[in-house]
Amino acid sequence: MELYLKDIHHSFHFSAYRDWYHPGRMTVLPHPWINHSRPDRDRLVWRDKPPLRAGFMGSVYGSSAVVRIARNLPSFARQRLLRGGYLRHSRWLARAYAARLPIKFALAFPRSESLEALVKQADFPVDVIDTGGFTGQQDARDRYVEAMLASTYVICPRGSENFSYRAYEALFFGRVPVIIDTHMVLPDAVPWREVGIVVPYEDLDRIADMIREDYEGHSAAQFRERQELGLKVMDELAQGHWLDRALQRVIWPGDGHGNSAE
Repeated sequence: MELYLKDIHHSFHFSAYRDWYHPGRMTVLPHPWINHSRPDRDRLVWRDKPPLRAGFMGSVYGSSAVVRIARNLPSFARQRLLRGGYLRHSRWLARAYAARLPIKFALAFPRSESLEALVKQADFPVDVIDTGGFTGQQDARDRYVEAMLASTYVICPRGSENFSYRAYEALFFGRVPVIIDTHMVLPDAVPWREVGIVVPYEDLDRIADMIREDYEGHSAAQFRERQELGLKVMDELAQGHWLDRALQRVIWPGDGHGNSAE
């Protein structure tokens, strides 16, 4: 559940919005916990320049009634929703959740928008597999891993919250995450623009062009270097040092390195 917390000293989030994020009082955490096993390195690593191919596997939310309602809103209204201001109304949200209103997935509309825009624009292969959910069964896990390995670029639009752990899964499998920026705050533990592509929500009409430009702008050697960096980042996140540093910034506020301000 996303929360806007006003009066506390410090809060930790997986999901945050630029409009109400306060770097001195909030920390955005990475999400390195992966439900899948990494295959052998021989299957993982690119030796030559990989093919230009994008993919997504998961819930598209295209048939969701609340998503359809949100997608039919005027552009300015969708933009306002994506800034997360509604989260400031905690009492209204609590009543809505208590009444079991399906508002949690209302802001998943950029997912179906992103995928539709890419399929419509792309002159390269795009595989969109709408699973309608994730069962957690082994066969579903195996299909997900195979779909991930078949992609060079993994599309990572937001779901019920303003981030996608699919971006971390893409790095875990050595693929390039394509993050749809819906006014999100990304954790600084990952060099996102070095390991992936960040597409502003306002530029969805250029998503295919941005992927192609990225592909054509990187040599085989550069793809291998970026892949190695992504794998290294995920291995480092798995060690948990990022949490130590985050806690140090709270306990000993100062320069961000655990050195207290004088």
